[in-house]
Amino acid sequence: MIFEFIDNPKLGLLKAGMTREEVKNIFQSKVFEFKKTPICKVTTEAYSDLDIHAFYDDETNKLEGLEIFQPNRLIIAEDASILATDMQHFLRILTNKKIKFEHDLMGLNLMNNRIKIYVPHKDESVAECACVYIDLREGCSLNIKSK
Repeated sequence: MIFEFIDNPKLGLLKAGMTREEVKNIFQSKVFEFKKTPICKVTTEAYSDLDIHAFYDDETNKLEGLEIFQPNRLIIAEDASILATDMQHFLRILTNKKIKFEHDLMGLNLMNNRIKIYVPHKDESVAECACVYIDLREGCSLNIKSK
């Protein structure tokens, strides 16, 4: 699937506050529920066929974020595509487009921490962006460009 980051919390198809049924209706795929950690109050939904995890708020049980894995793609600014992208190449794209980012121990943070990119082995010369977490609570949403 190809997802598109929308810098507006209301314009995208996937947004914070959606019910589990609404999310399931969008993905229309087999779902497996699990607790991400032992202290979680609610389950995470894994859409294994689609390589997506949906996270829900512990208090409201409403959508708060999506974790998207390869081979999916996330478009953040026209041709700036995340996932299965060499991190050094992606950093050049971010710099050229003047998109601010921060490094941390796990990878990269973009768009005021609304996009968190996991980059295993980020100190290697060909480190890939392996998965991305979109925090929908922070004023953004997602569209699906193609399945």
